[in-house]
Amino acid sequence: MINNNFRFHFRLDTRRALKGGNYPIQLFLYSKTEKKDIRIILKANNFQVKANSVPEEFERVWGRKNNLEFKIKNIKNYRLREFLLERESKINFILKNLNVNSLKQFKDAFQVENQIKENDIIKFLYDKTIQYNKERRYSYSNSYNTTIRKIKEFISKESLKFYDIDLKWLKNFEEFIIKSNISKSSLNFYLKDIRTVFNEAIEKKIIPKDIYPFGNKGYIISGTTKKKNFLSLEELKKLKNCKPKDYFKERAKDFFLFSFYSNGMSIKDIAFLQNDQFRKDTIITKDSNGNQVKIEREYFEFYKKNNNNSVQKKIKISISKEMTYIMDKYQNLNKGLENFVFDIIKSLGPLNQYKDYKNFNRVLNKQLKSLAKDLQINPKVSINWARHSMAAQIMDSGIPSYILSDYFGHSSVSVTEGYLNSINVEFEDQIQKAKKI
Repeated sequence: MINNNFRFHFRLDTRRALKGGNYPIQLFLYSKTEKKDIRIILKANNFQVKANSVPEEFERVWGRKNNLEFKIKNIKNYRLREFLLERESKINFILKNLNVNSLKQFKDAFQVENQIKENDIIKFLYDKTIQYNKERRYSYSNSYNTTIRKIKEFISKESLKFYDIDLKWLKNFEEFIIKSNISKSSLNFYLKDIRTVFNEAIEKKIIPKDIYPFGNKGYIISGTTKKKNFLSLEELKKLKNCKPKDYFKERAKDFFLFSFYSNGMSIKDIAFLQNDQFRKDTIITKDSNGNQVKIEREYFEFYKKNNNNSVQKKIKISISKEMTYIMDKYQNLNKGLENFVFDIIKSLGPLNQYKDYKNFNRVLNKQLKSLAKDLQINPKVSINWARHSMAAQIMDSGIPSYILSDYFGHSSVSVTEGYLNSINVEFEDQIQKAKKI
């Protein structure tokens, strides 16, 4: 119920024009208990009324008695009306929900509501794409762009206010996405993007936390149980021993195996692998008689970053003869890009290089599925299955569970980067045997 202590309305102050030649719009708020009023100029930006206009024009835009007969054709007047309706909604929200008892309390609460450009959630989402582009985190930028596109498809408008999103809106959005034959996991990505900018807007005090639509009393983003798919040992042997009919299928096979042999290295890390990441060292392990022996090994290392782009850990991957064969076969010969190991990246500039990797990944998965059909193995195979398949083989190899628990230490098998870094070197030989297919 609205606080009955207050009355408010909007008025056009025609006493003097602002610097830009517009009349300011004022919020007039009266308190019955204090028996006085305050006036707050609304920061309407481009929606202010020209000084050569007459007060009646403002009344036609806003006058409540004309509410059902509103037929203004001027687009600026439409936007001005939308601006005022939004302010009215926010004022009612403050008076209803924020326990405001004085004019000063209201004014303090209203300060964060008086910037129209800051209340557009689509603008917030767009700012995130700019941020991630600057950080060269293009996959995140693309994710937010997709979220923006789906929201616009749903609302059929170019802007959306935080105040418009509540539990009902989120449920309707969910229904819209599902009816569009988009997966539940994709829906969750869109919702998490929306939730992220809600939290940021609340943290910056742009919107009150009372309108937060997620959580126990609001919309709960459901988890998705990902089935960890992998190829069986028999299917892996079929893939390794096959002779594909064309170059593209052969390349798909080779890079799947490279990912498998490199402990489930992601295709992105493979694409951006560089020659200056190669190292040599000596490890101490045990032979079949239990005696300690020194083994010279060649490996490459890189840093894996987590979701907030901070350094997570250094990854070391021993190089097998199978991996050396594939590196020699697809070595990079592109001028100016000689430091890349493979011929995947063909362009200069981070954005174009990201596009090279994404295109390679798309073609690779397409050819893998076609090859799987030829071999009569699981047709849903993708490059990500390489790391799951590697993990499955190591788990079946008899390595003690207390050793495996550290590098599986998460709830899902998908977090496989750096698995072997946490395994005692005495199991190195056993691990390599587990990957012999």
